[in-house]
Amino acid sequence: MRGHYNFSRRAAFGIHLTASLVIFFSLLGVLVLLWYPGPIFSVEGGWKGIRIVALVDVVLGPLLTLVLFKPGKPGLKFDMSMIVLFQVSALAWGIWTLYQARPVLMVFADESFRTVSYAQLADLDKDGRISAQWVGDSLTKVYVDLPRDPIEFANLLEKSRKKGNVPLQLMADRYEPLDKAWDSLIGDSLDVEDYVSHKASWQESLQALLAKLHKKTGELVFLPYVGRYERAILVADKASKVFVAALEVPYDPSVARQLSPREVKPEQADSGREKPTG
Repeated sequence: MRGHYNFSRRAAFGIHLTASLVIFFSLLGVLVLLWYPGPIFSVEGGWKGIRIVALVDVVLGPLLTLVLFKPGKPGLKFDMSMIVLFQVSALAWGIWTLYQARPVLMVFADESFRTVSYAQLADLDKDGRISAQWVGDSLTKVYVDLPRDPIEFANLLEKSRKKGNVPLQLMADRYEPLDKAWDSLIGDSLDVEDYVSHKASWQESLQALLAKLHKKTGELVFLPYVGRYERAILVADKASKVFVAALEVPYDPSVARQLSPREVKPEQADSGREKPTG
């Protein structure tokens, strides 16, 4: 039985491409607005994941239609059905993979941010208690309330090793809302002007960001971020507590360590807390 289509190969390709682009940009909107909000999309490898979906949905599917579509060709309906089935299956797999890998928590622990993915939390949270308390419709920001005393901190790490080396960002029993620790977080932030002074290109990136945001460094908070694919420096507005950008400067722990409050003076172990003025 011959397929009966009233449009040309180019028209079929155009229809398929248009439909694929609508689906792709709808998915991209979900990724950027919900699953990888703000600067997290770029630093957490959102583009790496979406490239596979784009290849299948926007490139391979319409291209197969362009190659195989021919009005009146025997078995054309079967060919088109197989292309759609292939594309839908690959797209479903890509969306499921991105859904599993999406960050659900952004956790500040030991002077840097890390994310916890949906899959990581599912392995940790067997009874759903952590998800019920902390996971919402968008990325939840928390901090891990770690001991400031070096000995207590070392004891905590030792306990973690005995439990199978639980990473700091997965110590859910120590989670607190990020707002609660905002003042302490500012104390742990990078002195960005000192940090970028190591390279002229870093200084240029900082100035470009300040011009784009129409802000001064004193109005912003610069915090290290250790992602799955790269290290970065997240930028938050100090007053609104909203993360507004990622500084296009790599986060280098060896440089940051020179500026870390933990490293400067032993008597500053409580650097994130206000000291008495009396």
